[in-house]
Amino acid sequence: MTTPSPGRYELTLVVDGTTVAYGWWDQPSTAETKWSDWRRQHGRDGARVILVDTADGSVVRRWPQLTPRT
Repeated sequence: MTTPSPGRYELTLVVDGTTVAYGWWDQPSTAETKWSDWRRQHGRDGARVILVDTADGSVVRRWPQLTPRT
């Protein structure tokens, strides 16, 4: 028996350094909607919301945005 793939797009919510929620979706539009929902619901100091395309490991969206150091 094989385990089905969890989905291409992985969404992770980290609060104060602890992963408190995660999910996977195959459709990018669904993953983007969930990212926006989680950011709106949980966006505060100490929280991070990260959406990754597991096909290539790229970060699709993150909150808060990283600012480059000068």
